[in-house]
Amino acid sequence: MRIVVIIASTVGVCLIAIVAYLSVESSKQARLDHDHREAIRQFDEEQKRETAEQQAKQMARRREHPVEETRPTASGVMDEDRELANLKSSDREVLNSAIQTLSIHHVCRAVPDLVDILKSTRDDYIAGIAAEAIVGCKEPATYPSVVEEFLNRSATPALILAVGEMGSQDDRVYAKLHKLITEPNSDPLVPKFAIHAQQQIDSQMQLGGQGH
Repeated sequence: MRIVVIIASTVGVCLIAIVAYLSVESSKQARLDHDHREAIRQFDEEQKRETAEQQAKQMARRREHPVEETRPTASGVMDEDRELANLKSSDREVLNSAIQTLSIHHVCRAVPDLVDILKSTRDDYIAGIAAEAIVGCKEPATYPSVVEEFLNRSATPALILAVGEMGSQDDRVYAKLHKLITEPNSDPLVPKFAIHAQQQIDSQMQLGGQGH
């Protein structure tokens, strides 16, 4: 009889411990889910705020410079060959401007040079905007280079946007995005952009599944 009581007591203690453990794990998961939803909400609010600020700045410029907004300007014409040549510049600002301009105008013959820049530069910012310009041309053969640089570099918002835009199905990319969302980061934009990239990848995965 005493043995039965001891066994029953031991079983009871074990059950209590299991229930307590499950309760703690459930609480942790609920907290993570809440944090994730809150991050998404903050990202959406930030996007709305930035859009409103940009619209306000544009309206202010129109009021201050009404003629400049309506007449053709020299800045509207791009010298493509000059911008391509500027990709070889050692001046960071010149290189930055060239990549941004070529990206905006979708000059896809720049892609080979942009891939070289992406792989060779030590500047994570330059690598990020180069990746964005590359992905904007939608050439799947270049995507592995973008993925490898994303995995091996410190992730910048531009580089995160690039992997989101290409809808990478690489599990390593998704794992790194999750890490960027859940772990502290000195740049508050990084987890927000990582959430957005995950949403883009999830959306493309769903579309791919529907296609099958």
